[in-house]
Amino acid sequence: MASQPSYEITLKGKNGMLCADEGHRVMCNRPNLGPWERFTLVKVDAENFAMRGGKDNKWCADEGNQGIKCNRDHVQSWEKFKVEVHGDHISLRGGKDNKYCSYRGNKLVCTKHNVGHWEKLEILTNTPYDFDLPHTSV
Repeated sequence: MASQPSYEITLKGKNGMLCADEGHRVMCNRPNLGPWERFTLVKVDAENFAMRGGKDNKWCADEGNQGIKCNRDHVQSWEKFKVEVHGDHISLRGGKDNKYCSYRGNKLVCTKHNVGHWEKLEILTNTPYDFDLPHTSV
């Protein structure tokens, strides 16, 4: 996947805190930016991205109610996400059940059928991020 387009990003939850890869979960409870608060989105095909966490450089997986976990060595269906751009926010749609990921109880879980306020994450990046996707106005 090294030849695929990639984007280094930081996500901010609705509580104003940065999201961090803790290996067994992604929590949005950090006030400061460090290595664990950095993610890399890698385009894997025409519709999907895979996301690497900053803690151990592992692929992140949608585990539904269990939340997003960055503990995988390979990209398969649960490690693929669709990205929708909403201005300076994005929404992620997980590969397990094709549901939107939302901020719930300081962690990210992919359980929602529609994009609402809680499913839009602020994106902070030094890399221009067009993601080759149309912007959505929701």
